Amino acid sequence: MDGVWWPHTDDLTLEIPLLQEFCRTLGRIDRVAYSLFEWASAPAAVVHNDHRIKLDGYRFHTRHTLHVRYVNGTALRLLILPPQSAPDAAAAALSVAAQPRDETSVADLLNPHSAALAGYLARRAAEQNWEYEGGHTYETDAAQPAMRKWYDKRT
Repeated sequence: MDGVWWPHTDDLTLEIPLLQEFCRTLGRIDRVAYSLFEWASAPAAVVHNDHRIKLDGYRFHTRHTLHVRYVNGTALRLLILPPQSAPDAAAAALSVAAQPRDETSVADLLNPHSAALAGYLARRAAEQNWEYEGGHTYETDAAQPAMRKWYDKRT
């Protein structure tokens, strides 16, 4: 997989222009191949900024993936998180997949109860709890110089 995408809807005619804008540094999208079972019916093409993007739906296309080909020949294979995914699970999948040299399986990224996502969510909850309770690192504490001055006076 070259990336993970969490679309807002199952409507490709709305989502593909957003994907084009998000990935515009790669150039213009020429063609998108998708699974017919995961998206609402779509036309054969969508026009975005006076550019026609072909949409190819297949019955036997790998589920939860989107193949994107750009005019310049670049091709991407994206894992698609279902639009109805819970926000915490989607954020965990996006974060885990974004790690360098991540080898988490597609099945684990799509399973909100997988060990990989559970580990991420546990670490994130611990970080949030730490911050909520006033914890932070020494280097990021804006009040630390004043506290150090006060401490130095006492010793």
